[in-house]
Amino acid sequence: AVWNSMKNSTHTEDDYTIPLDDPIEHSIKILRDCTGKSDSDHAMQSSSGSTRKNGTITSPEEDAKRILTNLLASENIGITASRIASGVIQSPPFQNACLVLVKNIWNDLVNDPETTSQLTTLVNTVLQNEQVYAATQKLVLQLVNDEEVYRELTKLVVKLGEEKEVLNATTTLMTKSAHKTLNDPNVLDHSMEFATE
Repeated sequence: AVWNSMKNSTHTEDDYTIPLDDPIEHSIKILRDCTGKSDSDHAMQSSSGSTRKNGTITSPEEDAKRILTNLLASENIGITASRIASGVIQSPPFQNACLVLVKNIWNDLVNDPETTSQLTTLVNTVLQNEQVYAATQKLVLQLVNDEEVYRELTKLVVKLGEEKEVLNATTTLMTKSAHKTLNDPNVLDHSMEFATE
C-alpha cells in the first residue's frame, strides 16, 4: 500500500531532496504525505502511545509482542538463529570464556568452606541410603571399566599430579602423615620391640 501510494504521488524530484539537517525526519514526512497521514494523525497516535488496527486499539507492547511472535515463528529466522548459536558455541573465544568461567566457579566452590561442608554432608547422607550406594558403586565400576573413561581419568590424574599446588599439598600431607605415624605411641612401642630383637 505504501509503495503504491508513493508511485501515485504528485511529488516532484525536488520534494525528495534530502536536507542535511535531519534526513530521517524528512523521509518520514514524505512517507506520511504519500500514505495520506497528516502530522496531526501522527501526533495523536504518538501521544496516545497506541495504534489502531481494524478499529481495535493496540499498545506498542502488544505490537512488539505480535512482531516478535511472527519473527520467532519464521522457519528462516529459526534456522539462522540456530546457525548463529552453533557458530558462537563452537568459536574458540566463547569456549575459552566458558572454560575460564567454569574454572572460576569450581575454584570458588572448592575454596568455600561452607560449600565443601555442605557437599560432604550431602554425599554422606546420600551414600547412607543402600540403594543409592549400590547404584553409585555400579556406576563407578562401569565408568572405571570403560576404556575411554579410564584413559581420560588417567590423563586427568597425571595432569593433576604435575601441577605445582598438588605436588606441594601432597608433599605436605605425606610429611605430616609420616610425622604423625612416627609419633604414634603404638608405632613407637612396636618399633622398640623390633629394634631389641
